[in-house]
Amino acid sequence: IATFWGCGNKSVTKAEKGFQMYYVNTANTKLVTESYKLQEGETENQISEALKALQRNGKDNDKKAIPDTVTVNGYTLADGLLTVDFGESYNVLNPQVEVLCRTAVVCTLNQIDGVEYVACTIWTDRRRQNSNGNESI
Repeated sequence: IATFWGCGNKSVTKAEKGFQMYYVNTANTKLVTESYKLQEGETENQISEALKALQRNGKDNDKKAIPDTVTVNGYTLADGLLTVDFGESYNVLNPQVEVLCRTAVVCTLNQIDGVEYVACTIWTDRRRQNSNGNESI
């Protein structure tokens, strides 16, 4: 069973708040937000753009939400559920960094129209695991 995480308040529209990218502060203790102009267009393109942005440092030297050691294998979107597949290296993240990474990914992607839920999975030995280490198919 996959774990679903939500973040934010959908009652505040993107037009009111603007799209926020979530990054990790330099001390690895909390998330910081940064306004980001997401390109207009298809949901799939916006997801891809946001995932790429999460793999770059933020302004003010904020750290990448997805560290260099972690591979994004891909994602699927079906009926509002966005599943992001990470590589096996995700399993060796420091627990504090892992929580910040996962939360930043969920909070960022959950703002995209058409994304209602976000699940994180990890490929290990050809089996998919959710971010809690439980196997799913």
